[in-house]
Amino acid sequence: MSILVKIVIVVVVLALVWTFWMKDTNVGRQITRFFSGATELNPKVQEADAQMRQIAGGVRDYFAKHNKLPPSLAYLFQTNMIRYLEDPWGTRYDYAISREGVFTIRCAGPDKELGTSDDRTKDWTIDSHAEFIGR
Repeated sequence: MSILVKIVIVVVVLALVWTFWMKDTNVGRQITRFFSGATELNPKVQEADAQMRQIAGGVRDYFAKHNKLPPSLAYLFQTNMIRYLEDPWGTRYDYAISREGVFTIRCAGPDKELGTSDDRTKDWTIDSHAEFIGR
C-alpha cells in the first residue's frame, strides 16, 4: 500500500471520528443536518410552526361558530380557544386579517423582531364551511 493511500485512509477515519464527536455540539448538528438534507436547524422553529398550526385551528374554530374571523389572538387566548400568545422565543405572535376568510400569523423568530429575515409567516384561507383551503 502506498503512503498516499494510507494518508487518505487516516484522514477519512479522522473525519468520521470528528463528525460523530461534533454531532453532540451545535456546530456538529448543523453540519450533520446540512449533509443529510434537513432544512430546519432549530427545534424552536419546528415548535413555532406547530404552535402556529394550533393557533390557526383556534381561528378556524372561531370562524365556524361566528362566521367571521376573530378580532385578536388575545381574545382567543382568553376564551381558551388557543394555548399560545407568544412564540418559543417569548415574542407575541402577530395576527393580521387581509380579507374575509384570509389571515396571516407571523412569528418574529430568534431575533425577536418582526419584519426581518428569520420571521416565520403562514398565510391561511378558510372557506365558507370553515375548512382550510390549500393546506
